[in-house]
Amino acid sequence: RIDSPGGSATASESMWQAVKETSNDKPVVVSMGDMAASGGYWLATAGDTILASPHTLTGSIGVFGMHLSLGRMMETKLGITYDHVSTSDFADMFSGMRPLRDAERALFERSLGQIYTKFLERVSESRGMTVDAVDAIGQGRIWTGEAALNAGLVDQLGDLDDAIEIAAEMAGLEKDEYRIRRLPRPRTLMDRYLDLFMIGIRSVFESPIEAQLRTEARLLEEAVRLHATPIARFPLDFVEYD
Repeated sequence: RIDSPGGSATASESMWQAVKETSNDKPVVVSMGDMAASGGYWLATAGDTILASPHTLTGSIGVFGMHLSLGRMMETKLGITYDHVSTSDFADMFSGMRPLRDAERALFERSLGQIYTKFLERVSESRGMTVDAVDAIGQGRIWTGEAALNAGLVDQLGDLDDAIEIAAEMAGLEKDEYRIRRLPRPRTLMDRYLDLFMIGIRSVFESPIEAQLRTEARLLEEAVRLHATPIARFPLDFVEYD
């Protein structure tokens, strides 16, 4: 079951390898939730059969990267300056304290291009399409489940229960020969009530400014975490501001 906008391209490939190894021993059926985009779709290509709901957001076959340059902000806002000693021209390329030079930018872009090619190859192998055909429907384009079916990116439309039935058939199991264990366990009414209670408690002691800063800090933390990292993920985050 995949319900993810993607993330690190390296993590996507690592999980792909693990699922592919599993598929050598047993059938793997992929069920897409609301979203299985970019790195989420990369992972899906390791399965034998891919199902999506009509309104699943999937595809987004693409890779991007970002580079933070915090040196000027650190100096003007905090009075912190940066000096470096390096053993080669590219040693401090990803220090995050200065902009990339032209040669460094070209190197970074070439690396991202190689990872995008790997993504295309994974999809090509899974869907029985040429790399050029995948590229024609790739380049970051986002598809609904129904459109993805028409484009050949998924095998059929269906929900999780449909995927379970297909997996059982592929394994040669009758309905009375297996049981379904759903993880994580469904949340109870009490669980939801406690969540609302804790939100209410926090809102009493947290000022609007603190709430806003917490949101901004989360976004900055995410940006720092993804600095200089090849990223395969759905490009949008929906952030609610009060």
